[in-house]
Amino acid sequence: MSTRSQERSICGRLAVVTGGGGGIGKAICYVLAEKGVQLVVADVDLAAAEAVANALPGARDGQKPVAMHVDVSNSLSVQTLFKAIKDVHE
Repeated sequence: MSTRSQERSICGRLAVVTGGGGGIGKAICYVLAEKGVQLVVADVDLAAAEAVANALPGARDGQKPVAMHVDVSNSLSVQTLFKAIKDVHE
């Protein structure tokens, strides 16, 4: 599959990036946003996730990246995150 085909195949898709508030997760958010992916920036540090979501280029079709809290070491937190995502994106 060519790079151009791969980019078209992810444009408009939804991605949840855990650890998106900093480091590699933040970098992944920027790459995906540039490719038109709708993003949920999830992090244990909600303020950091919000800062990244607000700094990202707006996704296509007016879909602004969303920041959400998650503690991936806590299964209830992960379940709550995915319920919230489902509620927002259904």
